[in-house]
Amino acid sequence: MVSCWGWNAVGQTESPPGPFARVDGGSRDTCALTESRELICWGARGAGSIPNGYFEDLSVGDSHACALSDRSEIVCWGSNSFGQTDAPPGQFVQISAGKDHNCAVRQDAALVCWGGDQFYGTPLARDYPARIVARLLESGTIEFGFRPVGAEPILPRSRFFPPGVRVNRWLMSSDIDYGGEVVGRIAARLLENGRVEFGFVSLEGERILPNQRMFPIGAQVDTWLPSGSFRLDRP
Repeated sequence: MVSCWGWNAVGQTESPPGPFARVDGGSRDTCALTESRELICWGARGAGSIPNGYFEDLSVGDSHACALSDRSEIVCWGSNSFGQTDAPPGQFVQISAGKDHNCAVRQDAALVCWGGDQFYGTPLARDYPARIVARLLESGTIEFGFRPVGAEPILPRSRFFPPGVRVNRWLMSSDIDYGGEVVGRIAARLLENGRVEFGFVSLEGERILPNQRMFPIGAQVDTWLPSGSFRLDRP
């Protein structure tokens, strides 16, 4: 069985009957692995909907949690305000959740971190989620930026898509510098229907097209709109 004590404002110390194989507590939630390796959580339920399946390890953050499945894959749930539940693909041997970020060890012993690392000093993730952001200016020009999830937008020097460009011609931004390293460029083109499609070109020349990548006709002036999330590997 599990015994808990301390602050109990939302029931986080009121553990259910066991037995359990593993337990971890956050600020307002506690989670455990049963002997059959299934997840159970109690407290504020700020960690959100608990995933089904069988797991080998778990770690609870402030309002999110992550677990290592029996397939050595990471599953995260709960608040995603800093991208902390956007778990990277691959196979891992260990997971640890912080307040708004996580770190994990891959099977090849490489360390990967993601989420709100700009606040807590964790190493910059070797693979991390990002979005393209765009807004319409009063002149009719569209301004583009690059935003790693949980960070401020990065605005490259050449980042403006002017009106009246040739249809289906890709235009490129200047290099995007993130953490002192160039990670790629933003690409955009005008389609025949009048909409603007944008994507990202990595250092290797791969064109990444997020699921949500169309800038709408009649968008509100000076309002940033995000693309769908995509993942990048740092060099």
